[in-house]
Amino acid sequence: DMYPSSMAAGAPVFSEHNAPIASVTVVGPRARVSKPMAHHFGELAAATATAIGASLGVVR
Repeated sequence: DMYPSSMAAGAPVFSEHNAPIASVTVVGPRARVSKPMAHHFGELAAATATAIGASLGVVR
């Protein structure tokens, strides 16, 4: 909440030891991002984080 006029959705990238090693975050102006769109961005961030983990050899 450092920037009240913005919204963010994010997801962690995990290592093969199930430790968070990075994150994927989407940030946008709250006035242009609806709640359904923010939820979709969260799903996209999670899918991208999973894909990054998979490229590092992480199987979830």
